[in-house]
Amino acid sequence: MKTTASSKVNLSASFNRFYQRACLRLQWRLEEHFVSCCGREKDFAEVEKILDLFPDAVTWRSKDLHGMTGLMAASFHGHSKTLQMLIDNGADINAQDNGQCTALHYALQWHHLPVIKFLVMSNAQRDVQNKEGLTPDGMLSIDERKGGMLKKYVADITKEIEQQKIEKLRQHEQKLRQDAEDTLHGTKGVTPLLRKIKIKKPVTPQKK
Repeated sequence: MKTTASSKVNLSASFNRFYQRACLRLQWRLEEHFVSCCGREKDFAEVEKILDLFPDAVTWRSKDLHGMTGLMAASFHGHSKTLQMLIDNGADINAQDNGQCTALHYALQWHHLPVIKFLVMSNAQRDVQNKEGLTPDGMLSIDERKGGMLKKYVADITKEIEQQKIEKLRQHEQKLRQDAEDTLHGTKGVTPLLRKIKIKKPVTPQKK
């Protein structure tokens, strides 16, 4: 049977469609695998390998109804080590899933204190609403009304952040003052200008 030019074109188009679908399915499986690994502490090394090969993996999402990123999965399961690696690799700390929840929503929901502290100290937004209209700050207030200690815990973290900022500012101002003094007086109390001037002793006139 002879193969016509049109049949060759159709065969090529069919192969291209098959190849594209196969690549898409492979990509979906890889993304699902990555997000799942982020939720398992034992798979930390696997997450690290995938990030080395695919730096944009921090933006991948699960293919279920939630649409979680790896960062959200790590927060959901309380894996602060994986969380830090993802943020260091450029993960969006305030990304929202299909329910508009952020990583901080999940950390607060399951009371993962180390994760909560890391997210708050990394400037995670606390006023982002999910589909239910609930913000992380709102979750803290609800927990407080139930007798929980999360709001006080986050307040202590916020105070620690402010103290760190004040200390950094103090150190910066101290360094500026020291640099100014070194420029003005030099390291031995002598200005650079005075080093270049020879100071002569006054000549006392002798009596005749």
